[in-house]
Amino acid sequence: MKRLVKVLKVCCAVIMIILLIKFPESASKSVYDSIQVCIGTIIPSMFAFMTISTFIISEGLQDIIFRPLYFIFHRIIRLDQGTFAIFCLSLIGGYPVGIKLLRDRLYADENYRITAENSAAFCYCISPSFAVTMIGLGIFSSAEAGMLVYLSNAASCIVAAIFLGKDNKISKKNNSRKNGGLIYSVHSSALSLFTVCTVIIAFNVILAMFTELLGIAGLNISQFFLGFFEISNLLKIQPEISSLPLISGISSFGGICVLVQCIAVCGKAFSLKRFLISRVPIALLSSVFCIVFLQFFEISVPASGTAQYTFEFNANEIVLPLLMAMNIILFTKRKKFTKGVEIQQKI
Repeated sequence: MKRLVKVLKVCCAVIMIILLIKFPESASKSVYDSIQVCIGTIIPSMFAFMTISTFIISEGLQDIIFRPLYFIFHRIIRLDQGTFAIFCLSLIGGYPVGIKLLRDRLYADENYRITAENSAAFCYCISPSFAVTMIGLGIFSSAEAGMLVYLSNAASCIVAAIFLGKDNKISKKNNSRKNGGLIYSVHSSALSLFTVCTVIIAFNVILAMFTELLGIAGLNISQFFLGFFEISNLLKIQPEISSLPLISGISSFGGICVLVQCIAVCGKAFSLKRFLISRVPIALLSSVFCIVFLQFFEISVPASGTAQYTFEFNANEIVLPLLMAMNIILFTKRKKFTKGVEIQQKI
């Protein structure tokens, strides 16, 4: 069996090399487009929130910030106060934020593993900013459509938390790091975001080569199918309100690329088996919520059917060297922090 797997890996690698040689322009374009999405959308929408979220958890501020909400909802969503804070932050921050915060808390408390594995299922949601900009404005030229998708995703996560949260082990230990600080939060978030962006680039190159391979056989792939693998492909679909429930389900699932990002961010900290198993039923629940919400909200699409929002990145000769310098400083001059990350991944 192991030999068969190895043979399949070799075949896939050889096919990939041949396709990269045969379609260099398509490969280059996929890298360029992915970098545009990362710099123009992913980093601006995620970095600041990921940093402040990490800072809140590492400094133990979640007990203060989310205490009013916890007091109201803790009898319905039966989570300990720290996990409840991570859940709230994941609903706002976007897909990998919840996984990263659960990983960080496990790093502070080894007894948190079971709760982290269980909570990962519902600490995973599209961010409101990403839903509005990419889905709402990018596809339907309507912010309301994006917000409807976000509300459907958030509602499915809340329902999952209500039913799955009761299986968590309540930890009475104070899990805050207390010595993380802003520097730790910035570097930890930067490393996680760097992982996310590189996975997006690599995944889109593979997807572009797969598309070219099917094109040779004369097969056309639906944009919904491509969106199932990488969610930004949904930008190319026709804006029809009837497709909103399907889009809501795909965005709740996140796409294979986002799942790979979460696996990369989590590393070997804890098992994501329950997280992966729960993705399909929670995605279906999000589609159901979207169908229900559409009965109460009227979403209109412009007659032109053209999107008003596009991913754009205009860099001058100064910005790119600065970004390169920041990366060099960030990933080569912090040996102590890198060592901490390696220890974290061995948990």
